[in-house]
Amino acid sequence: MTIYNKEREMNMAQNKNFVEDNELEHIFDNTSRFELNLNSKQQVRDALRVTDNRLRNVLTSTASPIREFVEKVIEPTSNPVTLKDKKAYVTELVLKDCDYDLEKVEAKMRELYPTRGTNFKKVMEPYRSMMNQRACGNTDEFYTTLLEQLA
Repeated sequence: MTIYNKEREMNMAQNKNFVEDNELEHIFDNTSRFELNLNSKQQVRDALRVTDNRLRNVLTSTASPIREFVEKVIEPTSNPVTLKDKKAYVTELVLKDCDYDLEKVEAKMRELYPTRGTNFKKVMEPYRSMMNQRACGNTDEFYTTLLEQLA
């Protein structure tokens, strides 16, 4: 897949006459172009979910190959957790420092707390809680908007 700035392309010197002759000034402002590189008739058929390459079938296909590609290769992220106080902020920093890996967090905590008399289940509770909040968050607004634009 190729993604590029269509506005920049249309403002290039070699496209100036075409843009002016067709009254396309500012039509492509703030526009990105998404392209799939389909190199064979079979790839076109597969992407559009059609049985042949007849023009009518290709043009009337309801498939959305670029959206399907994006859904396949981009995983939505969770919204960030709201940090209401210093303790939540420090918890988030520790998680970030440990790549949001609870095993790494526990290993780090075991270095910082005395092994004797420490209830590590209780120590890990805020980290597990915050990770659960992150997992239950709504999908990223940008991802949702992107998919809507590709529909």
